[in-house]
Amino acid sequence: MTNHIRGRRHNFVAATTAIAASLATAAGALAATTAPALADPIPTTTTTTAVGTQPAVTVPAVPPMPEARRLEWVKRDSNRLIANRIESLRVAIRRLATKSYLGQDGTTLTTDMQSDITGLQALRTKIDGDTDLQTAIADRALIFTQYRVYYLVLPVASDVVNIDWLTSVRLPALQQQITQLQGLENSSNQAYLSPLVTGMQAMAQQVTTATNGLSAQLLSYTPAQWNADHNLLFTAGVGIRTARAALATAEKDYAQAMRYLHGKRPVAQHPAKQHKDR
Repeated sequence: MTNHIRGRRHNFVAATTAIAASLATAAGALAATTAPALADPIPTTTTTTAVGTQPAVTVPAVPPMPEARRLEWVKRDSNRLIANRIESLRVAIRRLATKSYLGQDGTTLTTDMQSDITGLQALRTKIDGDTDLQTAIADRALIFTQYRVYYLVLPVASDVVNIDWLTSVRLPALQQQITQLQGLENSSNQAYLSPLVTGMQAMAQQVTTATNGLSAQLLSYTPAQWNADHNLLFTAGVGIRTARAALATAEKDYAQAMRYLHGKRPVAQHPAKQHKDR
């Protein structure tokens, strides 16, 4: 990865202005609640080893075997571990290339993942040339402590994809729907539509507040930070869930407004009362 964020953990539509097309938008544009993620398997067969004064860091142990075979096993296993991570990073890079809404975030993620690939390839060469067992074991541990592919890099990429999708795709779609409903307001329907529009505006603001600065924060994390704090990504997760919930609420308001405008299925509770306790 780039020097300032080396090794970090770095598994849509627009609303129309016509009412008929807007109904389709209500069903499709805001129906989805999750963005395409960059999910990859997380290793599970591990033991825990302390690293300095930091919290426990997960590193698979070298199984017991004759001393003469241990160095060979460490090299072979390191090659397997590195190959898996390089392939996972390459898959993630290909997926990132399909997401045009990422902008500079996508460029940063791709550059840093490619840097990790280069670093892992160099580490593999180093391990292949190790002649001392303890040196090889220490180098193998760097796969986990210096290159947090599965616990930091890929989860960060997935979170950034979700955040950018929420803010660059779904939020603009919501704002278009708000503008659409405002254009459809008149003296005969304003009492009903206005509270719904107000509620949608509040949800749009909640999305903005919940995601503000999250991508930049995620892109700044390093493996050393994750090694010291395994809850490093908690705040971003809360922000993403909050934004999704707000968009889901706005989706319901929009669908309710469109049903009202089309004279379909009367709503039992007036929206002004629904938003009173929101």
